[in-house]
Amino acid sequence: KLQFLYFIVIDKMRVLGFMLTLLSAAVSVEGIDGRTVLLWVFRHDNNTQEWQEMVNQISAHKENITHISMCTHRILQNGTFGFQSGNGIETGKVMAHWADIIAQQGFVMTPLIDATSPWQDMNTFMGDDQKVEKFISDAVAMAKSSGYKGYNMDLEYNGASEQFGERYTAFLNKFATALHQHNMTLTDAISGYCPPWFNGETCKELATSNVDKFFTMNTYQEGLVKFEDYVATSAKTFGAKNAVGMDNTQDPVNLHSQTAMNFAVNKGVKDLALWVLAGPYSAGTTVWADLGYFLHYAH
Repeated sequence: KLQFLYFIVIDKMRVLGFMLTLLSAAVSVEGIDGRTVLLWVFRHDNNTQEWQEMVNQISAHKENITHISMCTHRILQNGTFGFQSGNGIETGKVMAHWADIIAQQGFVMTPLIDATSPWQDMNTFMGDDQKVEKFISDAVAMAKSSGYKGYNMDLEYNGASEQFGERYTAFLNKFATALHQHNMTLTDAISGYCPPWFNGETCKELATSNVDKFFTMNTYQEGLVKFEDYVATSAKTFGAKNAVGMDNTQDPVNLHSQTAMNFAVNKGVKDLALWVLAGPYSAGTTVWADLGYFLHYAH
């Protein structure tokens, strides 16, 4: 009997230990003062070995990340909600598969939605209320079924008309409102200039929209002086909605600068996003440390 009880206790301890391991792996990281760090993840293939190494990299540095935005989805040319494609396959579905694996580590998942069709096609789509409602309904349903906490929009149309800008802002408002009803968020990647160089929008329209955060892309490079100018301008325009984008694929001088990080925090920035993890070693040790500095130490 004692031997039998011994094995029962040991088995229960093993189960408890396994459960605690799972729970600890799924605990999300919190930055000081409510700060967040979003990592965009993008890759147009299904190289299983390299994808697994990317997952391992994220896991090894998860104390420096709070959000993951996998570049899975797209507004298709006909205005429907779909997956990204590249190299002849629906790579958005591949990314969605790996997103499910990464999500098990406790990250907040807010996939990216882009569009590659001409802006005139998107203008027609956004002028069609029925298509817009169907798109939003499908996107929300996907978020609910996949455990997403929202989406990140990334439309970049240089030279789009003012009509498109008005329609896109209206689209963002409708989309954000629908997501908010399910405690989800909508963020938007913008240039950061006022007015932005693309999409035909005005900063006033954006600032008063229902979008939760705006990630500035002009802060990717160009050195500290311009970085500080862009951050200060965006902070004045967007207030608490202002968020900073960084880039490790070009000249990441700002990303490696604690001065830049401290300046952003002093301008009220609480959210940072990094473009991009696209391969096993595309974010080196220094990059992970930079993200951690913003999340936990910048002042």
